Parts: sequence; C-alpha cells; structure tokens
Amino acid sequence: MRTQMWGSGPGAANVAGITGVPTTITADGTSEPIDISEVGTLMISAECGAPTGSSPTLNVYLDVQDAIGNWLQVCALTQLTGAAYTYSTVGPGTGSPYPLTAIARFRWDIGGTGSPTFPGFAVALAGR
Repeated sequence: MRTQMWGSGPGAANVAGITGVPTTITADGTSEPIDISEVGTLMISAECGAPTGSSPTLNVYLDVQDAIGNWLQVCALTQLTGAAYTYSTVGPGTGSPYPLTAIARFRWDIGGTGSPTFPGFAVALAGR
C-alpha cells in the first residue's frame, strides 16, 4: 500500500481549504474534501499556538463521506486549550477502527468567550 501525506511537510499535498502553512483561525470551519481512496489507515494531527480569549477551546475532527453524501465523524482529537500538538490514528487495527471511505475532511469548532483566536493552526494527514 502506498504512503500519502496531506497538510504541511516534505512530500505532502496541500489540503484544499487548509494551506499547509499554519494559519490563524477565529471561527468554526471545515476543509475541502480530501481524496483518501488509496489509503486504509490514517494518522491525523493538529497543532496551534497560544490562543487568546477567555477559556478558549479548539476541537478538531476527521469526517468521512458515505455513499449518499452524509458526513460521519470517525475521529475526534484531544481538545486543545493552549499551545499544543495532538494526534490520533483511524482505520482497521487502530484505536479507532472505523472503516475509511474515499473522501474525508477536517472539521473544527472553537469555544470560549472574548473572541477566541488560535494562531499557528495546522492540520495534517498521513496515510497508507
């Protein structure tokens, strides 16, 4: 099976809607759909710099699309509340043994008060 990477880093393909370069986020969002049809297992990662606002929270998810177009959550990363990095794996033989479909996307939501901002936000996938 071929190894493929999306996001930032050497040999990685950019994720549409995610530049591959850390960016600042201030609102909930999603990436564009990502073709993961050639992989069976994924490592998902996210990082951010020190957030602003009061009690800021950042949740990052990986969703896959079913055959009729619905998005299904297959991975929720550990919630970020400060400058941090987190990762998880999904697919057969992992702690999240959900089957992967051909299309995935990142989704994130921000919580807190005082206009939370997360600088240095970046996400990546590595699959094989």
